[in-house]
Formats: sequence, structure tokens, C-alpha cells
Amino acid sequence: MTSATTPLPTSKPQPSPTRDVTRDLLVDLARAGALGIVVVWHWVFTTIRFGSDGPHVGNPVGVTPGMWLATWVLQPMPIFFAVGGVLHARSLANGTEGFRRRRMRRLLVPALPLLVPAVVLALGAAALGRGDIVASIILIISPMWFLAVYVALVALAPFAWRGHCAAPRATLAAMIGLAAVLDVARFGFGVGGPLMTVACFTAVWAVVHQLGFHLDALRASGLARRTAVAVGGIVALAVAVSVGPYPAAMVGVPGERVSNMAPPTFAVTLLAVFQLGLLAACAGPLERFAARHRDGLAWAGRWSMTVFVWHLLAWVGFYAVLRSTGTPVTGDVSGAWWLARPLWLLGPSAFAVPLCALTARFDPSNRRSA
Repeated sequence: MTSATTPLPTSKPQPSPTRDVTRDLLVDLARAGALGIVVVWHWVFTTIRFGSDGPHVGNPVGVTPGMWLATWVLQPMPIFFAVGGVLHARSLANGTEGFRRRRMRRLLVPALPLLVPAVVLALGAAALGRGDIVASIILIISPMWFLAVYVALVALAPFAWRGHCAAPRATLAAMIGLAAVLDVARFGFGVGGPLMTVACFTAVWAVVHQLGFHLDALRASGLARRTAVAVGGIVALAVAVSVGPYPAAMVGVPGERVSNMAPPTFAVTLLAVFQLGLLAACAGPLERFAARHRDGLAWAGRWSMTVFVWHLLAWVGFYAVLRSTGTPVTGDVSGAWWLARPLWLLGPSAFAVPLCALTARFDPSNRRSA
């Protein structure tokens, strides 16, 4: 990769038509675990204050000593995008025909029943001057940024795959260089604006997605090499946040001038190297664990998009019930706030179960067998 990290082992891809591209227990476990972290983080670790202009959300990272370090493991987006790269590589190795159509259908069809009415309601609220309602709707659909970036990566994936097949190391190095140059422009020369934001979202997550193309080769290497990648990634990340312009937390923290996630910084690529190295280093025990829960992981895979699309609406529903009954909901992180965290796991779950059951018909994955 770069001098700051240990290179990921790679080789010329060898397409294998007989390889099962739909079932990899480690990938299934990584994907299910990442989704679980997203849901639990949004439900349990979100603070909220509701003003005249709508909701203001945050998290306890900035006021909880040492919690920033937990985000180096509990920031699941690198795993999401890298796992996407793994699966896309295997699919593309068997041909590109229909690739985009299949992936777009899988991504967009489950989301449209939420996005279409949300956009209509937001436009109506904006026309009536109800900025508070617009902000509330934006909160509900805010996780959809992931789909927007993922759709872009799906569109680019065949080109990225061709580059990987022709020159895997050089292609990855060029993409890493672009992500680094964007950060130099942002932090060194003050370049900003919407175009820079779009460029950073695309370039950084494209690197992480491309790293997924190398995961199978990394898993096939020795434990020492896999461990070295994980150690190299975390050391490089520690150096970057110590001497660079990056905050230590891998999530946005209210009050901080820079977020590593919005738009993503080069630090996210280092985090991805660490997480992928850790995943590969622990592959053996993780695969044995996954084998014992094969059916559960298959179930989680079928429900993943439904849960992802609707989980935040379930959280908002629980919040609305508490507010309507006069139950105090504080945005201040205190001992009482921490003691109430189990309630914020159970309460939204009570909304999510029937909500997902009603909307599962929109997810193509729920209309086919595991």
C-alpha cells in the first residue's frame, strides 16, 4: 500500500466459476455484525434534543473519557464497504453481465417505500415552512447516505475490477494516493464545498471497497502476514490522529470542527486496513463460531436491507411515544442516561419487529430461499 502501512498480499485474480459466491461464513458474520453495530449504535448511543427547528442528535463519545477508542472497532462502515468489495469481486470474476442491475435492485427496491413518501412529505413540509418536520424526516432517512455511496460504487465496480485484474497493487496505490491528495487539498489548502464532499465520499469509500478485492488473498496468507496488516493499520492510524488533522474518534462528535466520517478522511482508509487485518487474523475462530450459527446468519442476510432501511424509523417511533406520554427524554449524558440504555434497545425493538414484518415484502431477498 503506502509506506505508512504493511502491504496487503495480492495476486492476479483467478476466477473460479465453481466457487460459491453466495455463502461465505466469515463474510456473512462480518456483514451481520456490522449491521448489528449500526442498529445498536443508533438506538442506544444517540442523544437527542428537540428544538423549534427540529431534532439535534449527538452521541456520548465527546463527553465519555476513552470512548473514542471503542470507535476504532465499533465503526462498522469500513467492514460494510470492504465486504461489498469481496462479494462484488467474486461476482465480477464470473462475468459482468447483469451485475449492476442485480445489485441496484437489491439496494434500491427495499429503500423506495421509505424514500418516496419521505421526499413527498419533506417537500410538503418545506412548502408550509415547517423546517422542524423537514429536519425530522431527514433524520429518519439519514442512513440512506450509505446507499447513495454504495450505488455509486456498484456503478464503478466493473471498472475497478478491470484495474484490479490488470494491476492490483498499482490500482490500489493510485486510489489510495487520490484519497490522500484530497485530504491535502482539504486540510492543507482549505479546499471545500459540495464537490469536495462528493469527491471524498466517493474516493475514500472506493479505496475501502477496493481493499475488499484483496481480502481473499489476505485470508489465504499466513497468520504472521495477517497480523502484520492489522498492526500496521492500527499503528498508522494512531500516528495519523496524533500528528495529523484527524480527530481520534471514528464517528462524528458534536462540537468538533472535523469529523472523520462526514466527509470521510484518509484516516478511514487506515481504519479499514486495521479492521480487515483483524478480521483476517481472527478468521479461524470467527469461522468456527459462524458455522455454529449458519442458519441465523442466513436469516440475518435475508433481513439485512429491511432492518437497515427501517431501523431508525422504529427508534423515532419509540421516541415519539415517550414524548407523547410526557416521559422526559434528556440529551444530557449522565449516570441516569447510561442506566436507561437497555430501555433504548428494547423500546425500538418493539417497533422494529412489526415494522420490518410489514415491509419485508419490498425486499427481494425475503422472496427467495437462503
